[in-house]
Amino acid sequence: MAKFDASKLPAPRRITRERAVDEGVLLAEYATRMETKNQVIIGALRGDRDFDAERYAEVVRENLAKLAEEASEQAQRIRAARLAAKSTSGLASGHHDYRRSDVQNLLLREETYSGLAQRLTELRENREYVDGVVEAAKKAAWDEVGNVVVSTLAAQNEPVDLGENYDEERHARMQLLQLEDLQELATERRHHSVERAPAPTEGSGHEPALG
Repeated sequence: MAKFDASKLPAPRRITRERAVDEGVLLAEYATRMETKNQVIIGALRGDRDFDAERYAEVVRENLAKLAEEASEQAQRIRAARLAAKSTSGLASGHHDYRRSDVQNLLLREETYSGLAQRLTELRENREYVDGVVEAAKKAAWDEVGNVVVSTLAAQNEPVDLGENYDEERHARMQLLQLEDLQELATERRHHSVERAPAPTEGSGHEPALG
């Protein structure tokens, strides 16, 4: 068997600004959808009878605005590091000790975060996009709630007898479901609300932060 020759490996392709921004948008959309889904579940537990799409559209807009602000602040920090690195030569002594050789990577990261902030701000004002996130969050929320109900019935391993007074007793049964199964689900959601992924954080001084 021939010895491993690293020089024969294909050179890694440099990530483009456009691709990095697209990936950042996907991460932001996922985080926003999860946050909105949690709010839909909590709203159901509070007894909301009607699904208020505009209320959850505002949740989406607020989340996108927050992520856009974080990305903008990150771009500013990287810009300051890039300007300082332009006049610093030699070898880096640590993870965030940027030197002249890091300027190109820092510029890419700065442009990526700046572009991400701009895209998220634009999407925040795009009604069709916002409504799409709300609808996806609604579906995910009710799928999750439905899974809890199905799991509970399966665990009981008993036939479901609606009985003659089903309509009269439905409200009481729904209250019991909220107090037991759905309350447990909401507690879990609150403890794991970190599903809202923040804007991408800084990577090393030699690699783009996204991609």
